[in-house]
Amino acid sequence: MAMINVDPEKQHDAFYRYKMPRIQIKVEGNGNGIKTVICNINQVAERIARLVEYPMKFFAYELAATSKFKDEKWILTGSFNQEKIQECVFDFIKRFVLCKSCRNPETVIRVDKKKNIYLDCKACSRSTDISPNEKLCNAILKTEKPMEEKPDKVIAAAEAKEEKEKKRKKKTKDEKEAEAFEKATREAKETDTILTEEEERVSPVVILKEFFESTSPGMDDFVGKVLDLKEDYGLTEDKFVVALVFEALFDASINETFSVRSKYIKRFVKTDLEKNVIEALMVLCASEESIKSKFPILLKKFYDKDIISEDSIVEWHGKKKGPKSVDKDTFAYFKKKAQAFVDWLQQSDDSSSEDDSEDEGPTSPATPATNSSKAAASAEDDDGSDVDIDAI
Repeated sequence: MAMINVDPEKQHDAFYRYKMPRIQIKVEGNGNGIKTVICNINQVAERIARLVEYPMKFFAYELAATSKFKDEKWILTGSFNQEKIQECVFDFIKRFVLCKSCRNPETVIRVDKKKNIYLDCKACSRSTDISPNEKLCNAILKTEKPMEEKPDKVIAAAEAKEEKEKKRKKKTKDEKEAEAFEKATREAKETDTILTEEEERVSPVVILKEFFESTSPGMDDFVGKVLDLKEDYGLTEDKFVVALVFEALFDASINETFSVRSKYIKRFVKTDLEKNVIEALMVLCASEESIKSKFPILLKKFYDKDIISEDSIVEWHGKKKGPKSVDKDTFAYFKKKAQAFVDWLQQSDDSSSEDDSEDEGPTSPATPATNSSKAAASAEDDDGSDVDIDAI
């Protein structure tokens, strides 16, 4: 099952750590009895820490449908496609999960004595209101109990502050001056931290992507920018640098932009990092349905540009278990799609070994490499239909 970022505005941020499964649906029945089953809503609700009833009722309100739990399945009356339901999931997250201050999803729904509903953020400790005009508020008020006392952490913070104040009054003048200096320094750091949380530090992927698209840099300028970001963001391992460059250069339009941008990624890929390029390509294709079936064609493009070697591709294809960033089913799908290409690589290698053992011999008018290139080029010229990798 493909994992995506919880925040809808951070779908291409490789460094965002809050993940959830992409919504899965199944349409059953026909006519007036047609219905849409939300297959994995329980897993999605668990990831965003909300009762499953909340998003289901929200879907019903937004889609003018009825939600119900029947035969161990959550169902919406009517027929809805996956994109529409996923859009509703993101709307629910924006309105009932993400903190309005720092956009962190680690929030808890609270209700006070006056039946005001708000989000209590565990990250920035701020409380932000949920609009009482939301239709879902009625369902929340029936489920959540009003808080009769202040949260424990608020009481503990108040007691700690009071105790600190008592100790401060007993100190000497010199100690007070030293404390004032330390307090000013601490408050300055806390202010910077708050600003960072509110404005959120810009992802290095976004910075590098904007730099590349706005300046069309030469190789030296591009490398210099990457090294600056590596130092600024503490990217101590080369595999993180490769992930940064890949994410900044390639998106759903990789098939069209590859020829121009491939030289930039090649500059950072060493032999031991080729497996990380394959992993990044799998993650990209898994997240973009429009290029998912083109994975073997894109894999061959990287091979043709000497970014990924034959040995790395064969080694990847021989693994039974994929990386954590790609689920089991997706990994198996990509291996199956690339099977013909891997077979060709191994056959080509065998043919080369036989040719090297002969002193002289006529040159074949159409080598395997030529046939593979023609098949791949023909597949890329198709009008968006799935690529038949068997042609390779």
